[in-house]
Amino acid sequence: MPAGAYKTQTNNSKDVFVEVIDPATFPRTNLEISADNSKSNQPVIKVFNQSPVAATTHLKIASTPYTYQKDESLNLPPYSTRLVEIDLKNRPIFNPSPVDLIINLDDQKKTLQQIS
Repeated sequence: MPAGAYKTQTNNSKDVFVEVIDPATFPRTNLEISADNSKSNQPVIKVFNQSPVAATTHLKIASTPYTYQKDESLNLPPYSTRLVEIDLKNRPIFNPSPVDLIINLDDQKKTLQQIS
């Protein structure tokens, strides 16, 4: 039976009413950036989505004193973690020195120091 077939020609009353309401407040994303020291030979950044909604974000990383730049988009499901490996070039092999990683995640800017 098609929709509305139960109605007769003499009964044109509406039985479905649509009311427009204010849009629901959608939860904001909450991203946390930290260093992951699980790989001792390579710096790794951990990006954690602490919110119940998926996040699409833009990640930029630069380092000093070594010339390194990374620019990529990240898609993070709710409550997920993404590890971003950083491949530094020209690192000293016998005398590791600290590396400052300048991280810009959308509007958040953070500097982390890791041992290269």
